[in-house]
Amino acid sequence: EHAGPTLIITCGIHGNERAGVLAAKRVLATLERRKTRLKGEIIAISGNLAGMRLGVRYQVRDLNRVWTDARVADVEERAAKGAALDAEDVEQLEMLKEIRGAIARARGSVHLIDCHSTSAQGFPFILFGDTIRQRKFATAIPLPIVMGLEEHLDGVLSAYWSTQGVISMGVEGGQHDDPGTIDNLEA
Repeated sequence: EHAGPTLIITCGIHGNERAGVLAAKRVLATLERRKTRLKGEIIAISGNLAGMRLGVRYQVRDLNRVWTDARVADVEERAAKGAALDAEDVEQLEMLKEIRGAIARARGSVHLIDCHSTSAQGFPFILFGDTIRQRKFATAIPLPIVMGLEEHLDGVLSAYWSTQGVISMGVEGGQHDDPGTIDNLEA
């Protein structure tokens, strides 16, 4: 109801990473239960529904390596021409629509947190492109920050939306099957 920042939570972009989806559901349920009045908007988008149903990271291509200007233009062009689309193409187009819609509705700054988990045991951490706005956002969250990792990953969702003016970061919550990972991402 009230103008303010927009927070987009993306989760499950890898079909075998369900912790972020469960954490986002918890957050939204808590806000609903508390009847929290928000200034702005919070939305959660699950990225790879087909992969989740199959319990696989992806079917044809990694949905978190396709977020480049060229790849986005290509998938949109192919969709406009009615070309055959694979499962990740469809998911990417749906995510584009939802995120662009949230940006268009925004009545304040737009932030994006891309939630992930890892195959090995580890600690939760944040990664982001080092800009002043993103640094301010990331350092407000009490998690370790791993610098430079995003420079070795091409086509990640958070980096793409950063180039579109969104303040974004990725959060690794812990190991895929560790129940604590859901808690970490929720926190």
